[in-house]
Amino acid sequence: MSTGIPGKDGKPDIPTYEATEWHYQDMGIFNVGGPNWIDGKHNLAKGCKTFGEGWCAYFTMYPHGIYGGDGQVFAIQDQMHWDFNYIQNRFQEFAPDYIKGDVITPLIPIETIDKVPIAFIASTLDQICPYVTAQHLNEVIPAVTSFHTMEDVDHFYYSYASDEKLMGNIVHELENIVPLEAETEFLQ
Repeated sequence: MSTGIPGKDGKPDIPTYEATEWHYQDMGIFNVGGPNWIDGKHNLAKGCKTFGEGWCAYFTMYPHGIYGGDGQVFAIQDQMHWDFNYIQNRFQEFAPDYIKGDVITPLIPIETIDKVPIAFIASTLDQICPYVTAQHLNEVIPAVTSFHTMEDVDHFYYSYASDEKLMGNIVHELENIVPLEAETEFLQ
């Protein structure tokens, strides 16, 4: 489904989640890199004090784009939602009581996405959305109109890329949008 923190056995490393991310909201940390991130008494300082030097070094530099990352702000609840999906190996609704043991929620029916054309550009080395996941989504989502493969690039490539192949794929898709044959309903 997605990727996350694996243990030595390749399975999700639940103890690492339990020791870090799953405590952020209880500590008052609701985002990474956003409001109150660097302010001395808020998110970054709390995390550094609680999780130590390695955590602190990474997240101090995070807003500047490090380790191939792009430094984009993200919400902790969004990150937890992806974590839960990774651990359960299914694309499901957010589980507000996941940490308390209520781990299964209704599936998000991605096979019903059929109103807006989707052009996939997938990377063979993507560690956030593995290539095999992108291929699966391509097969399951009816609205996918095209699928482009970017060889030997990872997820973070898109935060800085402007090479001819990527730009060519994007321009091609914008110039060749294929309308879907679906009834459109505008909600008020």
